[in-house]
Amino acid sequence: MNSRARAETRAKGWSALSLAILLFGVVNAQQSTRDTAKPTASANGLARISGMVISTDAQHQSVRRVIVTLAGAELPGGRAAISDDHGRFVFERLPAGRFTLSGTKPAYLPATYGASKPGRPGIPLQVKAGEQVTGVTLAITHGAAIAGVVHDQDGIPAADISITAFRSPRPGAPPMLVTAGTTTTDDRGVYRIFGLEPGDYFVASTSRTTGGGQINVASTAQIDAALKKLQQRSSQPDSVNASAEAPPPSALPPGAYAYAPMYFPGVASISAATKVPLAAGDDRPGVDFNVLLTRVATIEGSVVSGNGPMPRVIVIINPDGPALPALIGSAPAFSSQATGVGRTFKYTNVSPGRYTIVAESREAADNSWARTQVEVTGDDISGITLVLQPGLHLTGRIVFDGSALAPPDDLTKLRVSLSQLNSVGGSVMNGTNMGSPYVPPAVIESNGRFDISGVLPDTYRFLPVTVPGPTGWWLRSAIVNGKDVLDAPIEIGTTGNITGAVLTFSDRQTTLSGALLTTSGQPAPSHFIVAFPADRALWRPLARRIQSVRAGTDGTWTMRNLPPGDYLLAALADLDPDDLLDPAFFDKLVSASVRISLGEGEQKTQDLKIGG
Repeated sequence: MNSRARAETRAKGWSALSLAILLFGVVNAQQSTRDTAKPTASANGLARISGMVISTDAQHQSVRRVIVTLAGAELPGGRAAISDDHGRFVFERLPAGRFTLSGTKPAYLPATYGASKPGRPGIPLQVKAGEQVTGVTLAITHGAAIAGVVHDQDGIPAADISITAFRSPRPGAPPMLVTAGTTTTDDRGVYRIFGLEPGDYFVASTSRTTGGGQINVASTAQIDAALKKLQQRSSQPDSVNASAEAPPPSALPPGAYAYAPMYFPGVASISAATKVPLAAGDDRPGVDFNVLLTRVATIEGSVVSGNGPMPRVIVIINPDGPALPALIGSAPAFSSQATGVGRTFKYTNVSPGRYTIVAESREAADNSWARTQVEVTGDDISGITLVLQPGLHLTGRIVFDGSALAPPDDLTKLRVSLSQLNSVGGSVMNGTNMGSPYVPPAVIESNGRFDISGVLPDTYRFLPVTVPGPTGWWLRSAIVNGKDVLDAPIEIGTTGNITGAVLTFSDRQTTLSGALLTTSGQPAPSHFIVAFPADRALWRPLARRIQSVRAGTDGTWTMRNLPPGDYLLAALADLDPDDLLDPAFFDKLVSASVRISLGEGEQKTQDLKIGG
């Protein structure tokens, strides 16, 4: 599907969604699958929940041997039961409370009571003291599967090859492919990955070699020279006779080759791979591809000090684009060689693509760095020089603004850290450092002054901060250059250090709650409530000011720790969590939303009515 078709499909989805907005007069509220018969009370005051697990296919058959779990704050450790041969389950002697009911079974997708689709939030079960809740239906979906055959470059089935299905990164998430399932080819080269959620997948094979292994293809001149030496040796006494017949010329150009990770339909680059779409319960055969030899290169260079003595440095290399998880690897037998102090570096078996190489010092007294990009096409690259330059600093102070709690006695125990906006962490594979450059945590003085050193020019965010001592403190704001960077990332350029940052902690936390009711005053469960900022500039992926919650079976809902400010509230019949990552999605909700304001520490109630 091209980009225009995807945009049209998404626009249609938003149009349909706008018809499902349920605030103030929108009709056709979904019905709860919970039994609506009047419950009877238990004599001993303890509640009971019973029901059945069914499949979501057209037959809606009962599903046996499902592990059903019940969890809630009133039930420490939770409870578990197994559905019987008729799919039935029961939980006895329960306290009153609000519970989440879920189920798991191999080859099936995790199920949650009341979820409209696999992976969506469910409906909390609100149970009163002594209530007998019967007829609860837990719907579970059989997972999808991908199957195929893998051959090598000669068309021979490739056995014992690791095959992995990956999901694309979510918008706003780190650019790393997400492992959804993995398996190994059998002696026929056949593989099958099952239990997959609906969605689009990349299918890839991992390297067949480890360490520095590679295959070298000699040129015709090299072969002729080798044969000439053998012929000269054969004319001497006691020599081993060698055949003068030349081997058939290789179909590959001369050079070094290795088995790189390959993507369906048989390409070495993720940018050229084809996604495999899966619907719920799909069984997709024929996802066949070949494991091919790929021309690989060697990258060599050195690191020099821009000023002063040469520090010990770490050299990191990363391919551009979405990265494979660390355990999979991102290049064939990708390995490095470096001196003890990191003055030179050498990478072997580097497959074609664009790479970023970073050198950084992790010495406390010298946080210097250098960075460059290289394009690999199969030819060796040498003579790269990385010139170190001083790392940047972000300095500021920590403030505690509390009404009930006392600030910590020792501020030096706080851990304040920056992370690259799209950080994928760090890993070492075959001696090669990969991942995001390391930024040391802040050095904090007893008066709250802090200094984060060794910062490279990039886009950053503050990591969550845990305050030692009594719970209740939360990071209300982080003001850098006049902006709250908890709502927008920090852009750090090459122009100089950043000073005067202020991190403010507060013990006044907000709560926004209410009930979702029909016009007749009945609970309206199974609907979603979305809170998002009235300020469009704050509509960012994974923003802390965007929250969603699902009403319980009694229609009640609660959101906690929204920062003070102005918000819009909307109720929806259904919600795809990925929609909350797309700013354009909120444009569809504005006209049917309620505007509210939250003050610092305010406990606010806002009931919503639906129906018509």
